[in-house]
Amino acid sequence: MKQLINDLNLEIRERISDFENEIFPIFDGVLNASKYFNRDAIRIAWLMKEAYDDEREGGWSIPELYMNDYGKFYNSLVKGDSKTTWQPAIYVSYGIINGFAEWDDIPFIRNSPEIVKSLDNVAWINIQKLPSETREKTYKVNIINSYKKNKEILFKQLELCKPDIIICANTLSIILNDLEIIETGKYGGVDYVKTKNQIFINAKHPGQRGISREKYVNEIVGCAKILLGK
Repeated sequence: MKQLINDLNLEIRERISDFENEIFPIFDGVLNASKYFNRDAIRIAWLMKEAYDDEREGGWSIPELYMNDYGKFYNSLVKGDSKTTWQPAIYVSYGIINGFAEWDDIPFIRNSPEIVKSLDNVAWINIQKLPSETREKTYKVNIINSYKKNKEILFKQLELCKPDIIICANTLSIILNDLEIIETGKYGGVDYVKTKNQIFINAKHPGQRGISREKYVNEIVGCAKILLGK
């Protein structure tokens, strides 16, 4: 499996890199392949829009950072500027793989930092593989254009990861027309669709501020519980 991941990353680099301007993909995908593919727990994919890079050079890997420099991963992404994205995603992921635990039964990261390891069950996938052109603000048109250009790679990546459930961070509308949908529904404030082989939950971005973090987590976890038949 690791060789298949390496082969896909090589394809991503060759097809998506902006060699002229020396801008390279930020590689994503399964964060801990040895555990993700070799355990009975639920596999979760988060389908995000894009990643940020201060110098917009890219060329680094989120899974490699997680596996090879966990301290930097924790301090820069979980506790740093990206914490408003990563922390809610961690709480949701922890809840799903721990008996569909709801907010009141999930420990806070500051008290139990070991819950971050729920990411062992996660594939973190960005539609746009190059670093964001706009740094702190994402423009949907950029994501749509990237998707249209490289959708084959995205679906190849999802097929390789074989997640039990795909949580879309307000990204479902981008890929919707390319899905062969057999069922749609709604649970609270989230929508979901099923295809023959995959389940998608469409929620707001983890960094949203429109609803409480408690409601955000409970709605996604509750929807996943229903869809996975637990």
